[in-house]
Amino acid sequence: MQYSNVKPIIKTSNEIFNFITDEYLAKKILLGCFINDSFNNDVFLKIKFLKKDCDSKSIDDTFIDIHTKTIKYFNLAKNSSNINLKTVKNILTSLSYFYLLEAFDEHCKFNDNLIEKIKIKFKNDYLNVISKVDKLFLSEDIKSTDVEIINNFEDKIDYDDELIKKYIILKKWQDKQHNFYFKQLENFYKSLLKKAYPEISNDDDLENNILTKLVFKIINKDKIVDIDTISVLSKLDLKQEIVDNFGGKAYGLAKLKSIKAKIPLTFVIPVNKNVTFKELDKIIPKEIEKFSIRSSADIEDGEKYSFAGMFDSYLNIKRADIISYIDKVKNSIKNKRLKSYIKKNNLKKPNMAVVIQEFKEPEKSGIWIGNNLNTGILEYTDGNGEKLVSGKVIPKQEIWNNKIDNKHSLMINNHYIGKELINLQKKLKTICDFEWMILDNQLVMLQFRPVTTKILNKSNNISSDSLIKGIPCSPGKIEGKLQFLNSPQESFKKGNILLAWITDPDWLPHMIKAKGVITASGGFLCHAGIICRELNIPCVTGIGGDAIKKLSILDNATVILDADNGLISIKQDEL
Repeated sequence: MQYSNVKPIIKTSNEIFNFITDEYLAKKILLGCFINDSFNNDVFLKIKFLKKDCDSKSIDDTFIDIHTKTIKYFNLAKNSSNINLKTVKNILTSLSYFYLLEAFDEHCKFNDNLIEKIKIKFKNDYLNVISKVDKLFLSEDIKSTDVEIINNFEDKIDYDDELIKKYIILKKWQDKQHNFYFKQLENFYKSLLKKAYPEISNDDDLENNILTKLVFKIINKDKIVDIDTISVLSKLDLKQEIVDNFGGKAYGLAKLKSIKAKIPLTFVIPVNKNVTFKELDKIIPKEIEKFSIRSSADIEDGEKYSFAGMFDSYLNIKRADIISYIDKVKNSIKNKRLKSYIKKNNLKKPNMAVVIQEFKEPEKSGIWIGNNLNTGILEYTDGNGEKLVSGKVIPKQEIWNNKIDNKHSLMINNHYIGKELINLQKKLKTICDFEWMILDNQLVMLQFRPVTTKILNKSNNISSDSLIKGIPCSPGKIEGKLQFLNSPQESFKKGNILLAWITDPDWLPHMIKAKGVITASGGFLCHAGIICRELNIPCVTGIGGDAIKKLSILDNATVILDADNGLISIKQDEL
């Protein structure tokens, strides 16, 4: 059965990750949703609205509303006489609205679709058309310089065209956002947060650390947490915090849920929380009669030590007996085998969370041990997996690799179980140890832990025939010396091609001197793209972190920047 009480944050999370294309922004926005219910509701409704075929005025009105709320919470924080929790929440909510508008005017499916429609309408001339628009609607950054903007195009653009009007609105708000952030928001929020949290004021990511603290403070008010909420948290790079609060097994289940694998209805009692039967009975649907009560220690199911079999778990437990078995699971941190394991491996003492799952007797159950992302060993037996794990039966075994014919292997709904588990490994991007079962003719996952960490190829060599691809943002094809800068404070030689992680207004003096620009992140509507179109220099963005690391070690090499097609290549004699 399905748990019907779906929390608003879970619905919003799905909308965010399906609509906002910048993962970093999506995560920041989602953290903000946890600390302010009104913001969470706004995000959900505004994404739903932008998914429709909106006209340009409606889009502008939506952006005005978001910016108005950014200012509202900014002023509430600024005008507060004391720096307290309410003040902190106000400035963080202001930032959340700011990031939401950042996502909407540059990093979401709405503007991706808009650019695609512009491409279709104007075909190969789309970059030139957009460049013409950019030169007529200059950003404040360029207006503040004495750079002469040269317009080589005949003005044949219909500025009443809805596509062009929408693009102009996006560009206008890009400019407003930059000015508001650098002139008002940045220094104030950083100063306020450092005063509010002096003990962590030197942290590199102070804002996210404070948001994370507040989110877990809110969640930990509950004695029983549903796996859907933990699954949302698992999308936010908060593994250690999740494990510390809910244990390793809960984290594994949350990751399975986050990739849409089917798992039993699951709740978690956090570390150091005690519940009564009355509290459990109120939360867990009355229709469920039998349960699995599983350990989820904060040192369990990790990447190095699995603690397999060290703690106690119980199957087929009656509703009336839940509390006594929760106590048994918690007390298993005192058993002798665990003490020996901890002493042998010089590990810390565990803290125990408890996983409560709906139990049904499966048709088959099994395990999977991955060898790499495409291979592994499958073992299974009839009924539940207790006898398999305990070694009471000799399981059936399948070896999955590229050389073996698995035509007679275990299937469900015309799909091989082995292939399904390989697909889950690929989605999780790690080699996996799974426990699974077949129930009601469906593959249901019971546990995930990583087997090992894949060894990455650390070679930084770029072959002579390799091409790096990014997003073409400003047209042109040039050849020049590559110069990588980590920050705008470093010096830049005029006429070089600028290579950077990202640009903002502080980079403008270098961009004016550059022959072309390449950035690791950003899209068609990012700062680098807009400024380069205004300056009439080629620009490719969004080449990614791996590519920029490879290019950065070729500093001063000659590269060919084909910004018409979004391609960067290194001249062969430079390799």
